[in-house]
Amino acid sequence: TVTERHDRRVEQLLHMQQTDPAGRHRGAYPDEYGIYFPGSASGILETFTAAMLHPGSKFHRNPLLAERMRLAAGYLERMQGPQGNISLPITNFNSPPDTAFVVNGVATAAAIARRHGARELVALLETFLRRAGAGMAAGGIHTPNHRWVLCSALAQVHDLFPHPSYLRRIDEWLAEGIDIDE
Repeated sequence: TVTERHDRRVEQLLHMQQTDPAGRHRGAYPDEYGIYFPGSASGILETFTAAMLHPGSKFHRNPLLAERMRLAAGYLERMQGPQGNISLPITNFNSPPDTAFVVNGVATAAAIARRHGARELVALLETFLRRAGAGMAAGGIHTPNHRWVLCSALAQVHDLFPHPSYLRRIDEWLAEGIDIDE
């Protein structure tokens, strides 16, 4: 079933997630080259939230997942720069678009948690999301197509924690129109 496949992914992530209290990357997991991307922690949060809140999951209300989600949220907060953005370790630094890709998963986790009345999970993600929202609303893009991921992420954060700056930035980017040729 879908739930069984999802539970298998949870097991994989539990195994891969770094938990060393002294480790800089505690809360995330490395890619095949040993590089830690903030998106790994975002994926953990989204995957674990669904499992924790789904009554059919063997991880439903599992306190281990709650602890591991705290590690992932802490990692994301540590990876945020002063403006609220994260960096893509291989190329883009203080990057609103890369922040948006990460935010899409974290905001989905927060929206699922809110829908299920899991206020403590929403609160766990709030600091990262609010800081990321501020950074994305103020920052720029690398390529025109990044406007769409930023608009999506800002809309998700606005839905959770409304702020007029998010809507203003979305409207600015949407007003630029679609880049297309014949």
